[in-house]
Amino acid sequence: MSRKSRSCRGKATGRPLTEYDTIKDAEDGASYIRQKFGHAMVPYLCPQCSLWHLAPPSTERSSEPFQKFTRESRNCYGKVSGKVLKEYESEREAVEAAKYVSEKYGNQMLSYKCKDCRKWHLSPADRQTEHSSWSCLCLDQNGSPKDCYQSQKDAELRAEILFEETRRKLNVYRCPKIRTIWHLTKKDPKDYVGRKSLKCCNKQGNFRMEYDCGEDAMLHAIEITKRYGKEVFPFECSECLKWHVG
Repeated sequence: MSRKSRSCRGKATGRPLTEYDTIKDAEDGASYIRQKFGHAMVPYLCPQCSLWHLAPPSTERSSEPFQKFTRESRNCYGKVSGKVLKEYESEREAVEAAKYVSEKYGNQMLSYKCKDCRKWHLSPADRQTEHSSWSCLCLDQNGSPKDCYQSQKDAELRAEILFEETRRKLNVYRCPKIRTIWHLTKKDPKDYVGRKSLKCCNKQGNFRMEYDCGEDAMLHAIEITKRYGKEVFPFECSECLKWHVG
């Protein structure tokens, strides 16, 4: 599908450029022009409108479809290759780049937003897992939002992928705030036993164990469930503002 652009014009002619929504549409347009007029054209993704145009292969902008908006990241490196990652300003640019790589080289790629640099990168499809769209406001030790997974299976799959990349074991646990999503942690459930509260008691009059964060409380709840076969969950106390298990 093609149409005249409202914002982009040819530098030589000054006429509105033809724009395409996808690289496939642009390649079909280039093929049509080649067959009808005998002119070779190459698609490129416009950095201004984020849509596809055509240009002769001899022009600078058509020599590489992504050279105008693709650049190397200053901070992010591939966990497996160790090489500098390519970064993209918008999701649309990253998605189109993934399509281009998949169609040209046969490598299935997916786009994702990096939580470190806030830019977009590409990753092999077999190393990506589905994240949940829910936000539980849980933070990691660096103060960044934790990744959320829609199921325990997705979280475990992600843990396996990261173990292959870093050889670091991660544990899976249910979010203490929203029990329909899951997180990963470096912590071991066996290491968290909490401390006795000086304010809050249970129904039997015994002081409860308290935890500074929901993650620690959930990890101890997992260990209690495994050890005693009794399922317990963490909750945030409105009186002491700490976390308990019950």
